[in-house]
Amino acid sequence: DAYHVGWTHASSLRSGQSIFTPLAGNAMLPPEGAGLQMTSKYGSGMGVLWDAYSGVHSADLVPEMMAFGGAKQEKLAKEI
Repeated sequence: DAYHVGWTHASSLRSGQSIFTPLAGNAMLPPEGAGLQMTSKYGSGMGVLWDAYSGVHSADLVPEMMAFGGAKQEKLAKEI
């Protein structure tokens, strides 16, 4: 989602030289009806897409996503 990326990830976008650097601090709103983007003053963000590919919101993916997150959490616990 092009809107939250420019704000939530502005520091990392500005620190490197890539094709994505111009996205930092973008001032454009998402296209009308595309959804809702929110970024807090602490840098956390959230996006809701109204009309997106159904796989993005599929409940069938929940077990796979939870397993992926759990595997990362175990690795982080070991490294921290």
